Amino acid sequence: MLITLMFWPTNLNEKSSAMKRPVGILKVKVLRAMKLKKKDLMGASDPYVKIKLTEDKLPAKKTTVKHKNLNPEWNEEFNLVVKDPESQALELRVYDWEQVKNLHLLLRSFLFSVLYFKLLYSLSLGWQT
Repeated sequence: MLITLMFWPTNLNEKSSAMKRPVGILKVKVLRAMKLKKKDLMGASDPYVKIKLTEDKLPAKKTTVKHKNLNPEWNEEFNLVVKDPESQALELRVYDWEQVKNLHLLLRSFLFSVLYFKLLYSLSLGWQT
């Protein structure tokens, strides 16, 4: 899976209060995935990606479904509000969507530390992959 990430803190030195006020925005761009597993009877998959920050009560954001595609390209952007970069992680899960059974099979899962992106941002003042 290929994604781009950028963390824009409101203030790097400010500590979040007990109410977990937002400290920044994590901008996630889901570009593409390659060589996904064949999950359909016809030898394809209908992949989509769910994006979520751990410890966040909001529902996961989703890309569009790319029907019958093992090498999907999304080029979709999402903004996630970061409240605690030291404990939150970015979770990306690739699912196969099935219309007949309304079944969602997990194809792949990824977990990234938000603190890692915050540290890279503070070192480079605008880091982006």
